[in-house]
Amino acid sequence: MSLETLDTIEFDDRAFANAEQLPIPEWHCSPTQRLQPTLTLKDDDIFLITDTIGNISCHEDQAESSLGLFCKDTRFLNRLELQIEGQAPILLSSTAQQGFALSVLCANPYITDRVKAETIGIQRDIVLQGALFEEITLTNYSTEAVSFQISLSFDADFADLFQIRGRVRDRVGQLMRRVLPDQSNGHNIQSLVEETGELTLAYQGLDQILMESRIQFSQHKPNQFRGYTAIWDLSLNPHETKKIGYRLQPMLNNQPASAVSAPMTLQQASAAEASEQEAWRKDVTHIRTDNRALNQIIERAEKDIYLLGQTFGEGKILSAGIPWFATLFGRDSLIAAWQTLILDPQIARQTLITLADYQGKVDNQW
Repeated sequence: MSLETLDTIEFDDRAFANAEQLPIPEWHCSPTQRLQPTLTLKDDDIFLITDTIGNISCHEDQAESSLGLFCKDTRFLNRLELQIEGQAPILLSSTAQQGFALSVLCANPYITDRVKAETIGIQRDIVLQGALFEEITLTNYSTEAVSFQISLSFDADFADLFQIRGRVRDRVGQLMRRVLPDQSNGHNIQSLVEETGELTLAYQGLDQILMESRIQFSQHKPNQFRGYTAIWDLSLNPHETKKIGYRLQPMLNNQPASAVSAPMTLQQASAAEASEQEAWRKDVTHIRTDNRALNQIIERAEKDIYLLGQTFGEGKILSAGIPWFATLFGRDSLIAAWQTLILDPQIARQTLITLADYQGKVDNQW
């Protein structure tokens, strides 16, 4: 289909077409358990929920799954699936103790007649700070060279939180695909990434707001794309290590969706987030006992309170909870602010000021 026959919209010198006009190849999903543990990350107004391997895999009830990358009550990513030779990696360990960062150690499954299981070490590091950053470190632990294909599949349904909780909407917006205005093969993902430097997932809401998940790849760039799946063909000598990575930023009408400024690299994001958290903990009341277990509970509570902080207008107050209540709730926020007066009175002050800004100014009898 040529661009002349496409129904496109122009937005800031960029062209988008209805996704139904431009079908793209799909990449198969790895089999997953219906119910499995999850890991949660949060940074201010953006949060991520994945399975224990760091994946957001597709399955039958994907629309109602709580997994995804969320910002402004919208899911900007409902698939983030790492595969090696088309299979899910073998999980060794994973943790999200820092709250804003996730670390997963896994290995390759058996690759027929070529690579024994657990030959290739796969370290996934994911950090949130105004965007999603991921770096994947691959190491060959064998005494022979290995060649393999690794892939990352992305997708975004841009569903709102009430849809995910089961509410049926009469009308929804439209998934869009970015196209190159001067090329008839604008639907070719490879051409788009080479030309723009970005893989773009897009959606136009009923309010005409254009939402985007923009993905920029770093380290080794993908060798090819199959739809929204990035594919790397890698070779590793004995004990050699290579890294691949990307940065995904949610956008609303060509502006960052998050109130937090996103840096360019995972290392910058991790350092900035750790520094902000440490600065906050130095300013709040220090409560410690001679009981180690109780101290661990207090430290965990301090981290959780920090992570629940969310920017609303000029203030930063505690959101009610993740995933369904990651927003401002009058009663919940007031009670939490009162209960944390001993730790940080500024939470209560900013909560009262923020709620006052939202106070009704019109007498409505209904």
